[in-house]
Amino acid sequence: MKKIDVRFQKYHTTLSAKAKELDLRIDGLGEPLPPHDQGDLANGSVAKEMAAAFQDIRTKLAFLIRLAIERMQQGVYDTCLNCEEEIPPRRLEAVPWTPFCAACQDRLDKGKLADYHQYALPSPALNSRSILPS
Repeated sequence: MKKIDVRFQKYHTTLSAKAKELDLRIDGLGEPLPPHDQGDLANGSVAKEMAAAFQDIRTKLAFLIRLAIERMQQGVYDTCLNCEEEIPPRRLEAVPWTPFCAACQDRLDKGKLADYHQYALPSPALNSRSILPS
């Protein structure tokens, strides 16, 4: 693993802890108990939909954490992937996995910017099962 710039070390620590937490949560997802009646069946369907939605969120966050760690290793962690301006430290402290400055994130949220996957750096680490760097 490449050495992390000292400027990014506190963010790396935060991201690594979040990555470990996500690995545990992803691995800890189990199957719901079988339904006993129509009410249980309906509740089970809602629970499965909610579990799927939460899994999508966890998967996106895991990807963004891997991307952030990779960007640290490349020395571009605090540079917006879209406009290439510096991402302010206050934003990185609030959302350490963000690849965008606030203005570009707003454009993304409004659908005026390509999805974050378009900006992914090609790396085997981004495709691995574990979200922790090897």
